[in-house]
Amino acid sequence: MLLWDYSTRAMPLVGFAAGRRGTRETGPTGRNGVSEDRYSIGIWGATGALGREVLVALEGEGLPLERLVVVAGSRTAGETVSFGGRQLTVQAPAEVDVSALDAAILATPSDVADTWRQRLIDAGVLVIDASRAAERSDALPLVWPALGLEALESHPGGIAVPGAAASTVAPVLAALAGTGTIASVDLTVLLGAGSAGREGQETLSRQTLGLLGHRVPEEGPFGAVLAFNLVAGSAHATGDGDPVEAETAEALRRLVPPLAAVRPRVSVVQVPVFSGVGASVTVRFTSPGPARDAVVAALDAPDHLLRVEGRLAARDAVELDEVMVGALRFDEDGAVRCFVAADALHRTGQAIASLLATIIAEDLW
Repeated sequence: MLLWDYSTRAMPLVGFAAGRRGTRETGPTGRNGVSEDRYSIGIWGATGALGREVLVALEGEGLPLERLVVVAGSRTAGETVSFGGRQLTVQAPAEVDVSALDAAILATPSDVADTWRQRLIDAGVLVIDASRAAERSDALPLVWPALGLEALESHPGGIAVPGAAASTVAPVLAALAGTGTIASVDLTVLLGAGSAGREGQETLSRQTLGLLGHRVPEEGPFGAVLAFNLVAGSAHATGDGDPVEAETAEALRRLVPPLAAVRPRVSVVQVPVFSGVGASVTVRFTSPGPARDAVVAALDAPDHLLRVEGRLAARDAVELDEVMVGALRFDEDGAVRCFVAADALHRTGQAIASLLATIIAEDLW
């Protein structure tokens, strides 16, 4: 069983209007006939599963980059990654001159992000935090391309993006909130191995091969053997609860203002797939609930949602920018139920590139 080769993934090109700030170099004349400023960007965690998606998305976005600094831990420092037809050498964190950066993307575990976030902000570097720490803290505003964008106008030196579960479900809940007053939200979130990053994907591959070879595999980052198995709760769950469930509920309330008075109930199950997120969603409304036509119209309107009839499989969403929404069910008590699926790593990479393009274009430093 082979892990996905991210270097082969095709990405649509997305145009963008050049920004005005440019702190280091002024580049050649842009497509609008004016000089384009150019920027230096650093990616922490560049060799991880999310870091690779960010690299692909940045290349597709066509940002005016003067320099791209790729950063990773000791295991992969010194290796090279491909970007724009060139090979970039991966630097260890201690080798990075943060004063030469305009922005930094933290696609890292929480402990690494905690070490670097404030240091970068204090150095005048715009931070986009994609670590799990971003979701459990309100130090930075939580932003997604179609949600919370007003925070870009007054961010405190950085922004955060939500995790896999919240970024998948939030756009669906935001659309449904426009059809009536939501009374309760119940979610069962199915997280693939990619939620644990590159280590999770590689561990699932080893576990699968080990079991096929009649060997006892390691547990890895899942808290149990995930191959050919289902594991209740995230890898961080304890007897006292699951912090990922609590963080997802809070992130949804931050991203979707109509949920501020609602406490989404979230259950997490780890599933043996390499990437992707699925969620069974049940939304109840105050009486009377919305009509079917209103719900269908609300879910069909946003470009970032893709509603399908019939049975939906998580693999259907691989490499898609949209969240897929399966067949709708309307219960007698007014509840609306559906299954949603998304390629969370791919979408997060795209979101980071899109947000960075918006920040540059609108000079939101």
